[in-house]
Amino acid sequence: MRDFVRASMLLSLWLVPPAQAADATQSEPAQGIELMELLEMSAERLKKRFIIDPRVSGRALIVNLDPKRMSYADLETVLSVHGFVATEEMNGTVRIVPDANARQLPMPLLDDKRSELGPEEMVTKRIDVGSLQATQLVPILRPLLPQYAHLVAHAETNSLIVSARHANVQMIEKIVRELSSRPSVAEPKQ
Repeated sequence: MRDFVRASMLLSLWLVPPAQAADATQSEPAQGIELMELLEMSAERLKKRFIIDPRVSGRALIVNLDPKRMSYADLETVLSVHGFVATEEMNGTVRIVPDANARQLPMPLLDDKRSELGPEEMVTKRIDVGSLQATQLVPILRPLLPQYAHLVAHAETNSLIVSARHANVQMIEKIVRELSSRPSVAEPKQ
């Protein structure tokens, strides 16, 4: 029994990394840039005013992109990666909030004429589903959207209403167009 205990202790010493290696890993400087610092630099350069939710925090690890020269679209992408969204108000002020709260904020209602929106902007759109049944599409399409997005069917107009990032809304639109352009499968004969 003593041999088993001794062998167990030796094995555990061998499997556990030395404390020095753990300390060296912890003492390495964190890379990237604080989101708040990035927002301060961007606000000044892009001439935008930001109202920032207190939950906005973290470090952005950016490769091959100069934080001092980022475009607004680049900034929106960095925020998206960290779970935040920037929604621009009519007066030019930009709210930065967790994406889980974005669908409660005012956002553009898309029509087919607006094309200047970036892929990360939050939008709402009504999608006509043609001969398809909108109520049947919701359980099929909902899993394709992020958790913070909203997708519902309006049975009276046979339409979908979706609130999500512009790129997600475009994806749902393309799928609906593709599905509605296909012939329906005939029911099997009995």
